[in-house]
Amino acid sequence: MAVLANVALTNTFDTWRLRTNALLTRVNQFTINESALYANTLTANVRFVSLGSTKLGSSGSNRTIINGLLSANGNLNVAGNTTISGILNVNGGINLGDATTDLLTITGRASIGTNLTVGGNTTSNKFVVTSSITGSSANATFNKATVTSSLTVSGNTNIGGAGKVANAQGWFGVDGRQSISTNLFVGGNTSTSKATVTNLLTVSGNTVLGGAGKTTNATGWLGVNGRATVSTNLFVGGNTTLNGTTVDKSNALSQTLTDGATINWDTALGRVATVTLGGNRTMAKPTNLKVGTYILRVYQDGSGSRTITWNSAFKWTAQTAPVLTTTGNAMDVITFFSDGNLLYGSYLPDMR
Repeated sequence: MAVLANVALTNTFDTWRLRTNALLTRVNQFTINESALYANTLTANVRFVSLGSTKLGSSGSNRTIINGLLSANGNLNVAGNTTISGILNVNGGINLGDATTDLLTITGRASIGTNLTVGGNTTSNKFVVTSSITGSSANATFNKATVTSSLTVSGNTNIGGAGKVANAQGWFGVDGRQSISTNLFVGGNTSTSKATVTNLLTVSGNTVLGGAGKTTNATGWLGVNGRATVSTNLFVGGNTTLNGTTVDKSNALSQTLTDGATINWDTALGRVATVTLGGNRTMAKPTNLKVGTYILRVYQDGSGSRTITWNSAFKWTAQTAPVLTTTGNAMDVITFFSDGNLLYGSYLPDMR
């Protein structure tokens, strides 16, 4: 739209009349036809519709305020700070320009047809993205977020409602239900009311599952208030709390101890141990003891007549250590209960 020429004091009255009518015609075009409007502020009850791409502001210092509806059929480019109090509907993508200075604030609902790329903070009541959300830094907060394709977040992400994603790195909190068909990798804390992972769940920090959780791998703190089904391996490096019924169908970890003048037993490598005596030996205090039951199978070699001198950590009935079966290749079974420091033993001789 061409700029109207100024009138001078030397112009005739008829020129003034013509220029004034032209100005009124331009104003009426905005009022009647809702043509393009260039302004710093759109006040309440104003509907702003762009049939193509829309650019708001021109630099980080400019600010555009829209209290009504902003609808862009193309891409929305934000070069300055923009505040939208109503509904934002973009059929294309949103580009926030310089992420270090530009800020897009949406207090209503935002719908993006393709990609949303955010270099800084993003806050939304409800966010729907058909393709993908990419956050390169800082925090992203959504009351409800739906991502059809992928969600990539390098910083913290909080989702107050239901969130469905394929991959998330950072802090991921879901108060509703979370369903992931492939892999979920979380570098920090994960809190879910209900989580189902078909393939693999890898957690390097704390994990809290409020409802049913199916996982194959978790390192850190795993709390399950409901039911947990693990089809392959579950690795827990910290505390584990199970409030329901536990069914153990696993085999106990066992090990063969190295024979020597002093026999050492690292119970972290197996609470069931076997040793074959090649001479008279001393049994050192086991390391990494926990509260629980331990079993030691003692074999004589072919010569037999081998004995064990026990460390003071081993306690026996009436302070009397067992007398081993001395026949060649004989086997005795000694069972211990440990309080985490001492071991209290009972003896089954010459088991065949």
